[in-house]
Amino acid sequence: MAIYRVCKRLSTGQVPGDVVDGEAFRDGVVPVLLARGALKVLEGPPLTELPGWVLRAEALAEFGVMTATDFLETDDELVRDVFGYRSTRAVERWKGEVRRWLMPGPVKKRG
Repeated sequence: MAIYRVCKRLSTGQVPGDVVDGEAFRDGVVPVLLARGALKVLEGPPLTELPGWVLRAEALAEFGVMTATDFLETDDELVRDVFGYRSTRAVERWKGEVRRWLMPGPVKKRG
């Protein structure tokens, strides 16, 4: 699975700026969307750059999870085990938080 940013609407059901994983599309669709400029591979920042993520980043670094993209691609069960949680609800919330950090902010109008 790879993480992508939607660049333009092209019957993807997503809006420009959305962060999506490659598993959201049928087989063979991602290369076409990449070629047409509808998707762009997302290179996430290091987890340590996200506000409030320094300690989480240090714990995850031992398992090779260094960037926001790595974290989104990591199995929820692994992260749950690293932090000793009984369920993956916290991990799902964290992944939602990381996706929001990767979303571009609103476009400011020049005036």
